[in-house]
Amino acid sequence: MTQVRHPFVSIDVLSPVDVAQIFGSLGEYIAIHEPVLDQYGTVIDARLIWWNTGYEAVRVRPVAHQSKMSEAYFEPEIAIEYASTAWSSGRAVQLFEFTPAKRNQYRPPVRQVVISVLWERVGDYLVEIGSDLSELRQLEAKLVDQRTLVFAAERDKALLADRERIARNLHDSVIQQLYASSLALNAVAARMGDFVAEPRATHTGLHTIVKHIADDLSTLIATIRDEIFDVRKELKESLRRELEDVVLPIIGPSAFEFEMHVHVDEMSDLEIVTHLRAVVREAVSNAVRHSAGSVVRIAVHRTTDDCLHLVVTDDGVGISQDVTRSNGLTNINHRAQALGGVAEILTNAAGGTTMSWRVPVPGWSR
Repeated sequence: MTQVRHPFVSIDVLSPVDVAQIFGSLGEYIAIHEPVLDQYGTVIDARLIWWNTGYEAVRVRPVAHQSKMSEAYFEPEIAIEYASTAWSSGRAVQLFEFTPAKRNQYRPPVRQVVISVLWERVGDYLVEIGSDLSELRQLEAKLVDQRTLVFAAERDKALLADRERIARNLHDSVIQQLYASSLALNAVAARMGDFVAEPRATHTGLHTIVKHIADDLSTLIATIRDEIFDVRKELKESLRRELEDVVLPIIGPSAFEFEMHVHVDEMSDLEIVTHLRAVVREAVSNAVRHSAGSVVRIAVHRTTDDCLHLVVTDDGVGISQDVTRSNGLTNINHRAQALGGVAEILTNAAGGTTMSWRVPVPGWSR
């Protein structure tokens, strides 16, 4: 080694052999190429003239001196393009991903990893330096997971506060109505013995009373379910996610399969989405409980007249036109009417039931 004097410090200048040993042992892979130029001075290929152990470790085929990039690289045209850019502008950065399709050419340090490749011109040569980003990607993933957990905790905290507020608001109205309805049912039950010997008209009146009370209870339960369990001040990142959150808890415990096709990119109207979720819940629940089928299909799209159109179909036995519509089916129609839309429930000619729910979206017409 030779000693170089500096005004402030004294350093040892390494010999070429020392430099080669240091570069050869680095974790990054390093290769030096001699460019092959055409008559216009453009890089059309490159020959390998030096490499370190890291470069040799990631390659499956034997590494040879003077081997051409066009013959040795998996996608040589891409590598040559980066090399040409570095030759003309001094530097280029490439992200190269090791994938299973490239196993016959490269041996990644782990199963799948992204390499940051720096191409730099040094004099009459091109230096290629590859750095493994797998640890960085893992760290990024952990940070994303932590942010997701924090967001979920804050969301759950806000949701709990909303549920407590609504529970307090419902206490005097809904809970009292439930209590009154239960008292009415008890009174009816107590008089059942008195009605046994009375005319048929009395039984009809009793049936009407019980049905009205049952309808009131069903409506109140539906209100509690929709108000307490679907309370949010903002929508999820996509309409598909909104509907999956509704469908999966219903489909999961059953033997049904489901298909979902959502062709609406954005939906910012919270009121419409709240109604839509409730309608999907009711339609899918009916299919699982009553259709005796095996598949539920859900489709949502935007019509040419700026309406949101929901279609839920199943492959079951269909619904008889003579059957009295339940509260759930009636609520589907009421929800459509509340938004200025229409709902229709039909039996398919080939079997199964189709529920069509169509409502205008004011924001789409602007």
